[in-house]
Amino acid sequence: MSSPPRLRGYVVERWLGSGATSDVWQARASASGARVALKRIRLDGADRLARARAEAALLGALDHPNLVRLHDLVEADNAVLLVLDLADGGSLADLLRTRGRLTPGEVITAVAPVAAALAYLHEEGVVHGDVSPGNILFTTGGVSLLADVGVARLTGDDRDAEANPAYVDPMVAAGGVPSAPSDVFMLGGVALHTLIGRPPWPSGGPAAGVAAPPDVGDRLTAADVPEPMVAAVRRALAADPRRRGTAAELALDLAHSGTAVAVDLAAGRVSPGPAGEWTGPRHAARAPGDPPPTRLVARPRPVIPRPPPRRSRRLPLLIGLAVAGLMGCAGVAWAGIGTASGPQNPQTSESQPEVEPATRLPVATRPSAPLQRPDWMVELNRLDARRAQAFAERRPTLLRRVYQPGRLLATDSAALSRLVPVGCRLHGARTKYRHVRVTDEGGRAVVIASARMAPSRLTCTGRAAQSVSGADARLRIGLAETPNGVRIVSERVIG
Repeated sequence: MSSPPRLRGYVVERWLGSGATSDVWQARASASGARVALKRIRLDGADRLARARAEAALLGALDHPNLVRLHDLVEADNAVLLVLDLADGGSLADLLRTRGRLTPGEVITAVAPVAAALAYLHEEGVVHGDVSPGNILFTTGGVSLLADVGVARLTGDDRDAEANPAYVDPMVAAGGVPSAPSDVFMLGGVALHTLIGRPPWPSGGPAAGVAAPPDVGDRLTAADVPEPMVAAVRRALAADPRRRGTAAELALDLAHSGTAVAVDLAAGRVSPGPAGEWTGPRHAARAPGDPPPTRLVARPRPVIPRPPPRRSRRLPLLIGLAVAGLMGCAGVAWAGIGTASGPQNPQTSESQPEVEPATRLPVATRPSAPLQRPDWMVELNRLDARRAQAFAERRPTLLRRVYQPGRLLATDSAALSRLVPVGCRLHGARTKYRHVRVTDEGGRAVVIASARMAPSRLTCTGRAAQSVSGADARLRIGLAETPNGVRIVSERVIG
């Protein structure tokens, strides 16, 4: 254990634990008295600092009652400090070490809210990548929280997987890219462990060629698990990722598979010692005169996802307002969302005919290496298709593969969240370009074109509203090659 961190405005109270590259301490805000967790990440180079900043940026943009929230990031000497929600009820891994397994009712309380948090992450285009008992924490109020979203990757990122081998999806273990189905598999593995007392891969990972844990149904049935819960866990652990269902479906299946009961976090443990570690089993022999062991306060019920609400009379109005708002953006997909620096007074090339929309890209498609001489209109249509996909799936994170970081990205992300309500999807938000002039400056380009937004369709809980196509607008769009592919760097309406 290293020395306690020092951070202005906080008083460090006790050490909570350490990992390979970090220490976690409990602290108290001097002004409000609120208790938080300080996660100190030791730095060994610029890459570590970049990952810490990425974790902060990612956590700061996410908001769900069952995710650990980030409040601040402070850079210090050879370290960064993350100020996080305090989950001082211990981890699910700690609980399984002392108790072995949980009751089915406790599993509903512990795991279903985490499935709901995963569903939220997937809706935002984020894959966690390391769902394991060590990353499921409890508050003293009994709420389970999914932690360590800092190792999460945007869907389609091909960084090396960092999943716990005892719960890893066999496809990821074989070299596949982590995905939403692999998160569902890992949470299914966590549920299996909590119910039978053993992880899906107790030997430390799946053997080559093994696509799913063997005899899952038989082992769950032998542990007296209710049949609806057996079915939910078996589905999540299916060998075929297409048969696992979504995280939202797993949350609902678990929530309705039995009666949720509060998790007994104190069972098998006694009061914490000075450093916060639990000192032994709850029923261990005590010397005469010793005080009784401290029990944690009973917890309220966790946040459990419910079936979709009945259609509201306000829905047609909501759909109409969203469609009208989208069409109000200067009548085109890109128009009126701010400007950025870019080349001025371009030399124009010959006019080109109208360019048809490019084929819609799959989520996992990564941009190819920059071309020596990009076909800028092909690249612009690819970016437009990616933007349309972001609106069709209500995933603002996909816009990071359209724009360079900055004002354009922030403005269009805000427009997406404002114009496409939660539970809705906007389909067909494509831009058609006419009377195109392109200036190629070697690695950068300026496109001047008349642009018109194609008719789009907003759907909300099965109901739809159709927009009309917008009026033409003359746009000046700056494009640039980056290490991650071509991105839009500037844009404005010129007439």
